[in-house]
Amino acid sequence: NPGDPNQLIADASALLSPNDLGPTQTAFLKSILLSGQINDTYWTIAWDQYIGSPTNTTYKNTVLTRLRSMYSYMLDLAEYQLI
Repeated sequence: NPGDPNQLIADASALLSPNDLGPTQTAFLKSILLSGQINDTYWTIAWDQYIGSPTNTTYKNTVLTRLRSMYSYMLDLAEYQLI
């Protein structure tokens, strides 16, 4: 469920890291997706808008920018290097 930031992070972590991420790392990844917002619905709304209109440049850039940042951070983690 990529519209749920918690599930997205858990699924990505399970695929990219042999170990569970710590709460600090998970919170930081979530802050990337939420762009400093505290409510999970920020990401859910952004994702739903993108899925509903994938050719809309604004929606696409909002989602892709955050996903790129999140995955870039994950791939730089020491845990990822253990794979």
